[in-house]
Amino acid sequence: MATYNRIFACSSLVFILSSLFLKTVNPCSPNPYKPDRDITELAILAPVVIIARVVNISVDSNIQMFTQYSACLNVTEIIKRDDSVSIPQTFCTKHFGTEAMCLSHVFPNISYVFYLNTDLQARYDAHFSAARPATDVVVALARRGYCDVENSTNCVLPNVTDVPKKLIAVDEGGSVVLTCHASGTKPYVVTWFYKGDSSGMPLYSTIGYDGSLFLRKMSTTSRGKYTCIVKNAAGSVSRDTRIVVRLKPCGGVFMVNKRMDITSPDFPHEYAPDKT
Repeated sequence: MATYNRIFACSSLVFILSSLFLKTVNPCSPNPYKPDRDITELAILAPVVIIARVVNISVDSNIQMFTQYSACLNVTEIIKRDDSVSIPQTFCTKHFGTEAMCLSHVFPNISYVFYLNTDLQARYDAHFSAARPATDVVVALARRGYCDVENSTNCVLPNVTDVPKKLIAVDEGGSVVLTCHASGTKPYVVTWFYKGDSSGMPLYSTIGYDGSLFLRKMSTTSRGKYTCIVKNAAGSVSRDTRIVVRLKPCGGVFMVNKRMDITSPDFPHEYAPDKT
């Protein structure tokens, strides 16, 4: 009986620890459909880009090798910020951690280029993309992600040069390519957004290296509005295209409630034929 109790107690302890582990830790597998971004592209996409020194870190949760924590920063340079964002000299920002959790890992007393959202929390537009060590090369590349249109002759807003049709009709099961080429200060970052019958971008969709969107096996869940957004160091521009899907006819021909005369004297009335 004592042996059974010990086994039961050990099993319960393992279950509790496992539950705590699974509840707290979410080790990740990088999404292969999420594009990698270089240092300049991350600076173009992020609304806030700063250079800051990590003063200390504060652990939010810690289970064995998996850690998520906040990083307290001392800002040394603001590369870019939205007009609505106020950045204090020192502040703490969440959602940093080990790469096993697909987070950016930072260390105290080291300076980094940080890519943040407007709430000054870590931003992840790609894998492990919220911070980069602030070497001279990294800082120079990050600074390329922002320019002031009013004070620079080499800072030109993007402009979509090959605007597709506002409305495109595609046969069910067919394919279509939406292009989104632009002019202006390079580099550009092209992103696509979809609003329609499905919750996210349709399953059979691929974004090419040139920013074109390839759509295959079109269905009712593929119809809707597709928005191309082109961003560069100067700003952004967007274009919408709406797609309708022409469905294939299915089933046979129906004649419902159609009346016909039967000329036989034994059946002098009109009768509705069967569905055919």
